[in-house]
Amino acid sequence: MVRSVIDLQAHSKDFPNSDSGASEAPHHNHSEIGLLVLTNDPMLFRVLEDELHRLKFDTQWASTYEEAVNLSRDEWDPAVVVVDLLIPRAERYSICSIVRSALGVPVVAVGEQPDVPRAAKLGADGFLSKPFSPQTLAETVRAVLDRAATHANPVVARDLKLETEAKIAYAGKQRINLSHEEFELLLRLATAPQSSVSKMDLLKSIRGAVTELDKWLIEIHIMRLMIKLAGQSICRIDRTPADDGFILMTEPSVIGSKVAKKVGCRPN
Repeated sequence: MVRSVIDLQAHSKDFPNSDSGASEAPHHNHSEIGLLVLTNDPMLFRVLEDELHRLKFDTQWASTYEEAVNLSRDEWDPAVVVVDLLIPRAERYSICSIVRSALGVPVVAVGEQPDVPRAAKLGADGFLSKPFSPQTLAETVRAVLDRAATHANPVVARDLKLETEAKIAYAGKQRINLSHEEFELLLRLATAPQSSVSKMDLLKSIRGAVTELDKWLIEIHIMRLMIKLAGQSICRIDRTPADDGFILMTEPSVIGSKVAKKVGCRPN
């Protein structure tokens, strides 16, 4: 059963009834994914609520940070929190990291297009720009959970060590200065070293939904990542034209040496 506890006087007709924000004890289907949505946007509730239930999400709704924290303590633990960046709070862009730290679960940020990159740098594990469909949100949430389940802490590939919680990368003992996007791309490649990862899979690691713009932006991110690895790590990134992807080379190879020379990397 989906419990909803949004308490907005101005839009009370758009949300389920609650007495002073309280509601009956929840009855949750444990085969569903617990999803906590922090928003004061009644349109999101109308568009998402029924469809998320059909998509096997056990969803609760909160209109303030305080409600969200209280809900997570009420014998119910969300697997993911969706944070609407338009909630009226002074810490607008730090709210993702605040929620992530308080609840200890991944956060998916949603907002207007200009907000998305900024949210990613400040603690969001996934991000979507409005408008989006319930199916797109579901795919993003499941992708975030899949990454969280498969990434040990730290992820190690040859001389690379990636601290997934702190989002810090090292080559040996030297820290590599990476942007959020570069870290996520390297993390995706490092979880499958010596194996090709398609460009589409790489895109999904830094975007909840893939756009045409992302298809050329990924090239920029990868090239910058290649250059940063070149001076610090014995690992290198190679292009795999057959499947339009990339591969993290952790072992000496003729192809890898050619790529290293092309981007100014020292070969093994």
